[in-house]
Amino acid sequence: MIAAFGFAAAPAVWAGFDQGLAAYMEGDFAKAFQEMLTAANAGDVVAANNVGVLYSTGRGTIADPVQAMTWWRKAADQGDDEAAFNLGLAYQNGRGVAVDEEKAASWYRKAADQGNPSAQYNLGVLYHAGRGVPLDPAEAASWYRKAADQGDISAAKSLADMLGNGEGGKQNLEEAAHYYQVAAEQNDAEAERVLGAMFGNGLGVQRNPASAAGWYGKAADQGDAQAAFNLGVMYSLGEAVPQDKMRAYLWLAIAAKGLDEPDARLAAAERRDAIARTLSATDRDLALRQVDQWRPRVVGRAIEAATNGPPDPRAAEAEHETTAAEICHSALRDSLGRTGQWAGAESACR
Repeated sequence: MIAAFGFAAAPAVWAGFDQGLAAYMEGDFAKAFQEMLTAANAGDVVAANNVGVLYSTGRGTIADPVQAMTWWRKAADQGDDEAAFNLGLAYQNGRGVAVDEEKAASWYRKAADQGNPSAQYNLGVLYHAGRGVPLDPAEAASWYRKAADQGDISAAKSLADMLGNGEGGKQNLEEAAHYYQVAAEQNDAEAERVLGAMFGNGLGVQRNPASAAGWYGKAADQGDAQAAFNLGVMYSLGEAVPQDKMRAYLWLAIAAKGLDEPDARLAAAERRDAIARTLSATDRDLALRQVDQWRPRVVGRAIEAATNGPPDPRAAEAEHETTAAEICHSALRDSLGRTGQWAGAESACR
């Protein structure tokens, strides 16, 4: 996955920047455009980048990819790393210019050399695939590492995959586990599930079934079907968690609905049905209601350990609404003063 265009926030230097950022956050894109344009014309390079983003997205003005490129060049030529990143993305996707992955790589490198994690990740992707640059897994891993060490989730997972597979060098499961944990600690469900498997099998870490159950629980709570299956099996066997047929039924039922492979869905359904045959009629009805009322937790807040059991469905539904608002406002706060963060904040507020 390639990182996307970012609307940057930074300490205001020129009149109009603060007003423009506030207007953007409030959804008044026309005012945001005018205020950012004022600041950009006065020499604010971050505002110039943002004018480019608004032209690219057509927010507050007509969509004009060529104008977007013009403003990004102005900002990038003055050293703005986010604008250089956006130019790289435009060349890679053919937005306002013909597709040219060599130029994309060149602009990504300018931004990456300034420490831009999104550019570092995208440059790693190009080296990993040999697009616009020579195929070079070691170089890809180097750029992934720079981005991952700044907390970039996609880079951490890509690097962990390479280290786990021994791609581009010697296999290093210990370091792979470290980078999966970088992503898992930011609530990435896939990384949580893989980390659970590593703890469960003693790969790169000391075998710890209780930690495996904890990470599976975090991933399953977000709707990861494979993690739900693994957790359901653990509850059915009483492995590192108390044996609990109701919880086992819940997670196996979720897995039976969500797994991609037909054989895997069938295996989960067979385990679920075997447990159902041991339940009383009352417990079967309760288990079915729990499955029907279960909803995945929203990413972005601390998740209860699976050993605490499934939440009350009515409480979970009310919590979902509160959580979504909290995530939105938290993302908006986090976007201030940090480049490349607005896209995530905007997504959280939809």
